[in-house]
Amino acid sequence: MRILYFVLILLFFGIQFSAAQEKPIEKILSLTKRNSIYTDNVDWDSLTPKVKEAVDLNANNTYDQLAPAVGILLDALDDSHSQLTFRDKHSGRANPTDKFERLNDSTRSILKSGATLYTTKLENIGYIRIPGSHNESDAQVFMEALCGLDINSLSGLIIDLRINTGGNMWPMIAGLAPILENGILGYFEQDSYLLEWKLKKNKIYSGKNKMIKFKKLCSLEKPLKIAVLLGPITASSGEMTAIALKGKENVKFFGEKTAGYVTENIQINIEGELYYQLSSGYCLDRNKKEYHNYVEPDIEIIGGDAFNQLGKDQKVIKAIDWLR
Repeated sequence: MRILYFVLILLFFGIQFSAAQEKPIEKILSLTKRNSIYTDNVDWDSLTPKVKEAVDLNANNTYDQLAPAVGILLDALDDSHSQLTFRDKHSGRANPTDKFERLNDSTRSILKSGATLYTTKLENIGYIRIPGSHNESDAQVFMEALCGLDINSLSGLIIDLRINTGGNMWPMIAGLAPILENGILGYFEQDSYLLEWKLKKNKIYSGKNKMIKFKKLCSLEKPLKIAVLLGPITASSGEMTAIALKGKENVKFFGEKTAGYVTENIQINIEGELYYQLSSGYCLDRNKKEYHNYVEPDIEIIGGDAFNQLGKDQKVIKAIDWLR
């Protein structure tokens, strides 16, 4: 009898333990089914048990337990932008697409050596290369670099987003505030509801939420032609930064179509420092053009990148021809 009682206790706590382990994946499945823009891509009745079975209950922490299941889920959805994150770790699709497959040697080299902020003048044309960033404080760093070009003395400006792999879109856009007008810069679309990205003096809002505040270091006092350079590794928040410039007067885009991470991701707390970032909406530019797959250039130039010799860079050369 004691043995039977002991077994029943083990079974009870085993069931409780298993149920506790299933809760995070059930939360992820429920939220994904309800909020993912790709929810109609799958048969949830057949997918749900497959995802639950993939939870690794032998792993040491919840992140490692959930990662294989989330990978299967995102593969089925064909979602390359959603991901599970824990501190500096992140996990997406089990079989991700190779976002580096279109890169040439020049782009691979600069990414390997470290993509950094860079400015110069090409005669009377300003050039600023903005890398990816997660830091809100970089808004002032980017703006200081832009204003350091003395924008009101320029005949044209090149904004190079080719090595901008993403991060936090708001500091990147805020850094460009001196060349942007107050008003709507773009939108997120959520269930047919449009959430404005709006610049208002020294703040940027998403809907009614203030996303960033900054100190404006200079202001453009005359019309300025602006060329924006895009490449296959321009991704996520780098693409959002490009979209914030789309539809602006006197702006033209040169280069290659972007990486294709153009969805809005909502951040969902699973537990502690474990988060699930879910693609829940598309982005639109100021003219309400919707971007589902990538940002396309106006003038396509495949390859020809020469980051260390801008005078030989084919995208820069074509941009300068237009700016003149």
